[in-house]
Amino acid sequence: MDDVIPLVSFVTVNTRTPHFMRHLLTAVEEAKFSFPFEYFVVDNGSNDESVPLIRERFPWVKIIENGKNLGFGPANNRALRQARGKYLACLNPDLIVFPGEMEKWIAWMEQHPDVGISGPKL
Repeated sequence: MDDVIPLVSFVTVNTRTPHFMRHLLTAVEEAKFSFPFEYFVVDNGSNDESVPLIRERFPWVKIIENGKNLGFGPANNRALRQARGKYLACLNPDLIVFPGEMEKWIAWMEQHPDVGISGPKL
C-alpha cells in the first residue's frame, strides 16, 4: 500500500506477545477495511518468534525493530514519526478489531472535526 496515501496509520508496540499479535493482525485482515491504511509494529527487543511470525504471516506490516525495550511511549513515537495517515490509531497487542468498527470511528471523527483525539468506549 506504499503508493496509496493511507487514511489511517495503525501502530502497535510489541514486547514478547506473538500470540496476541497473530490474533490482532488476523483480525485486521478479516475486518477488510474499506479505507487505505498502513500498519506499523514496533518491536521492543522481544527476542522471540514475534518478528519472524509477523514478517512471514503479515508481510504488509512495517516492522520497526528496537534492539532493546525503549518503553511504550518512545516505541510508539518511532512509528508515529513515519506515519502518513490522516488518523493515527495506537492499538495494544491484546486488542481485537471487529469488521465495521474502524469505519464507524472514522465516520465519527469526520463528523467532529473539532476533536483532536478520541478513544474507544470500553
